[in-house]
Amino acid sequence: MVRDALRLAAVLATFPVSRRPVRPLPGEVTRSLPGDELVGDAKIRWSHAITIRAHPADIWPWLVQMGCRRAGWYSYDGLDNGGVPSAARIVPELQRVRVGDIFPMTPKAEDRFVVRAVEPARALVLGDAAGQMSWAFVLEPVDEASTRLITRSRGAIDRLVLGLMLRVFWHPLDFGMQRRQLLNLKRLVESARRGTSSTGVGVGTERLALERLTPLDVSNLRIEGHGLPMNVAALAILEGRGLLDASGELDLEAIRARIGQRLQLAPRLRQRLYRPGFGLGAPVWADDADFDIGRHVGTRHIPAGGGEEALLAACVELNARPFDQAHPLWEMWLLTGTADGRVAMLIRFHHVLADGMAALLLLGTLFDAAPVDSSPEAPESQGSPWAARPVPARSELLGDELRRSITGLRRGLDKIEHPRRTVAPASTFFHQALQLAREGRAPSTSLNRPVSRQHHVLLVRADLEQARQVAHAHNATINDVVLCTIAGGARALLASRGELPRPLVLKVSVAASVRAVTSTSQAGNLVGVLIVPVPVDEEDPIRRLEQIARATAERKRLPPYQPAARLLQRWMIRTMNRQRRINLLMSNLPGPPQPMYFAGAKILELFQIGVVQGNVAVQVGALSYAGQLNLDIVADASLVPDLTVFAAGMTEDLKRMGATPHDRE
Repeated sequence: MVRDALRLAAVLATFPVSRRPVRPLPGEVTRSLPGDELVGDAKIRWSHAITIRAHPADIWPWLVQMGCRRAGWYSYDGLDNGGVPSAARIVPELQRVRVGDIFPMTPKAEDRFVVRAVEPARALVLGDAAGQMSWAFVLEPVDEASTRLITRSRGAIDRLVLGLMLRVFWHPLDFGMQRRQLLNLKRLVESARRGTSSTGVGVGTERLALERLTPLDVSNLRIEGHGLPMNVAALAILEGRGLLDASGELDLEAIRARIGQRLQLAPRLRQRLYRPGFGLGAPVWADDADFDIGRHVGTRHIPAGGGEEALLAACVELNARPFDQAHPLWEMWLLTGTADGRVAMLIRFHHVLADGMAALLLLGTLFDAAPVDSSPEAPESQGSPWAARPVPARSELLGDELRRSITGLRRGLDKIEHPRRTVAPASTFFHQALQLAREGRAPSTSLNRPVSRQHHVLLVRADLEQARQVAHAHNATINDVVLCTIAGGARALLASRGELPRPLVLKVSVAASVRAVTSTSQAGNLVGVLIVPVPVDEEDPIRRLEQIARATAERKRLPPYQPAARLLQRWMIRTMNRQRRINLLMSNLPGPPQPMYFAGAKILELFQIGVVQGNVAVQVGALSYAGQLNLDIVADASLVPDLTVFAAGMTEDLKRMGATPHDRE
C-alpha cells in the first residue's frame, strides 16, 4: 500500500505531464454520454480518455470483469483492491453482466457500485446505491484498428464545503487512479491482441510471456505415460427441447457454431501442448493452427431401451479414449436417444488442461444463466476473427526459460535475506509430514489392487438442502456428509464380501482446491489432498458423521498436501500401484446454485465423472447443482463388479440421515 501511495503521489506531482496520455478531447468532454441521465444536476463532472489499438469487442471483456476481489480495478491494487493483484487475463466466469449486478468498490462490504446500464461492446455504467453518482465507461471506434475508451464520473453534491473538498482533494486522487487504470487497460488489451499476455499474473508485476505447464501439470502427463487416463469430465442431462428438431434430430452444426462463438472467452480451448527441445524448458501452451471445432464436438446415439445404464456405458467408453495431443485437449459429446427425448452431454478435459474447479469455470463459458435463443446467427460480441499465433521461436523459448531461472534465483536469494519467509513453509511441511506419519498405513482391502483401464459408473442423487440441514445439525459440512455416505457404501460392499472386521477405519483421499483469490480463474491444476479417516465399522450413520466431522476439522488446521518437488512426484507415480496410504478417492465441487442452460436447453442434472488410478479401485465425485447433490461412483470393472452394492449402501445411508433423492424433472 505504501509503495502504491508513493507512486500515486509522484503522478500527482507531475500533473501537467502525466495528464497527457488520458486527456479527453474537447468534444468528449462536452457531449452527452450514456449514464449522464442518471445524475441530472451534477456538480462534479470529470472525464478521461485513452486510445487503445483494439476493437471495442476486444476491450469489453476487460471492463465487465472489474471490481474489488473480482478482476480488480487495474489501478493501484494496494489502494483499491485490498492488495490483491488485478487479473492480467480475461476471466470467463465474470463475463456475464446485467443491470443490478454488484461491483464491489473496496474490500469493505458496504462500499459497492451497482450496474446501472449495459450496452455490450459500447457502454458500461456504474452508480452508487443512493443514485448520487455515476461512472461510465464508453467505447467509441476511431478506425478499423483503434478505439477510444472514455470514462466519465458525475456526482450530485449539495453541500458547498463537501463539494469544495471533493474538487481539491478527491479530483486529483480520481485522476491518478483512473490514469493508472486506463494505461493498464491499454497495455493489457494490446498485449492480449499481440499474444503476449500471461495467465494469472497481476497487473504491474513481473510478467512471463509464455504459459508453461507447472510441475503438477507435468506429473499428470507422467501418470498417463504409465497407461492410466488422466481426464476430468462432466455429464449434463438436458431438455431435448431446443436442441432436437421435430424429427428428433440434433442440429450439430448449429451447436458447433454456437460453441465456436464462446471460445473467445476460453482461449485455452483453442490451444495445444508444444514441447520445446532440450534446455528450452517445460511444455508451453500454443495456439492450434489447425483448430477445427468439428474435431472436438460430436454426437452419438444411445440404443433405445438401454436407459441410464447404456448412457453411462457410452460415457465410460468415450472418456477412456486418449486425447490427440497434437490438438486441444478437450471434447464434447452430445448423446441422443435417452428417455423422454432428453439429450445428454459429456464434456471432458485432459487433467493437464484443468482440475475440477478450472473445468467448472471452463463450462461456465459455454453455459448460460438464462434461456437464450439457440440460433448461432447472433454472436454475443463481434471482434476481429480469431487467428492462431505462431509457435514460440527458439530464441523466445530460451529467453523465457532464462527469465524464469533468474526469477527463481531471485526468490531463492530473497528467502536467504528474509529467513522468516522460509521458516513458515518449512514448518508447515514438517507438521504435514508428522501428521502423515501419525496417520499410519491404510488397511488392506480387496478394493486396493492395481486397477485396469476397464471402468464402470453409477449415479446417486440426493437433495442438497436436506443434506445441508443434516450437516448443520451435527456441526458438519456437506463434504462430511458425502464422506459419511462413502463410508456407508464401503461398509455395505465389504460386508457382502466378508471383509468387515472390527474396528475398520479406511483412509479417503479428498481433493482440496488451493486456489487463492488471485488464481480463481487460472487454468491448470491448483489442487492438494486431505487424507481423512472414515470409520466403516460404525453402523449408525449419524455417529459416523460426527466422528468424520471432528476428523476433517482437525486436518483442516494444516494446508492440503501438495507434492511439489519433482523427485517426490516421480516417486509417488512409481509407487502408486503399491501405496498403502489411502483406500478410496473423493472429489467434491460446488456447482452453480441456479439452473443453467446450453443453447437454450435447460440443464436438468449435472455430474462430475472422475477416474480411478494406482491401486485405488473406487472414486466418488460430488457436485452440487441447483438444489441437487449429485454423486458419481467410478470403479474398476474387474475389481468391483458388485458396484451396485456400494451404491445401494450410499443411498440407504443418505435416506437414514434424512437426505432423500431429489425430484427428477
